[in-house]
Amino acid sequence: MAGSDFSVRPYSYDDIEGDVALVNFALAEEDWLYKLPLIQWANSLSQREVKLFGSPWSPPAWMKTNGKFNESGELLPEMYQPWAEYFVKFVEAYESNGAPIWGLTTQNEPLSGFDDNWGWNTCGWTAEDMRDWIKTNLGPTLEAAGLRRLKLMVDDFNRDTLPWYPA
Repeated sequence: MAGSDFSVRPYSYDDIEGDVALVNFALAEEDWLYKLPLIQWANSLSQREVKLFGSPWSPPAWMKTNGKFNESGELLPEMYQPWAEYFVKFVEAYESNGAPIWGLTTQNEPLSGFDDNWGWNTCGWTAEDMRDWIKTNLGPTLEAAGLRRLKLMVDDFNRDTLPWYPA
């Protein structure tokens, strides 16, 4: 979902500061030129369903405590609902362009967002904050959008972090 550690630049799908209604949400050039064509090509070649999942590296920088895509920063509590709605917009945008989404991760490497020296997009989440956001915001928002079918994965990180993110 938007910029990752493979991206040549940090970006999100709504870099307009304060756009909590996400009226400026739009897929990026990278999606149109690289991601979507590759996904569509893979789907055309596959004899079976290609299972795609979206994984965010960072919310828009203006939604975070540090105002940056990288380094130590968490999602501002007042951005919990807009961030959940961002997920829905991502799924709808991809699916309307021939890339059906099977599942989502809540955050790529959530503990990296507590590292002051982390060099690429990240966002810190404690297990408790993530649990509460899923229960109060993301889960109900996905359900209201008719996306209950999506698989939701947490602790998109390394095995040694599993004790911090119990099921």
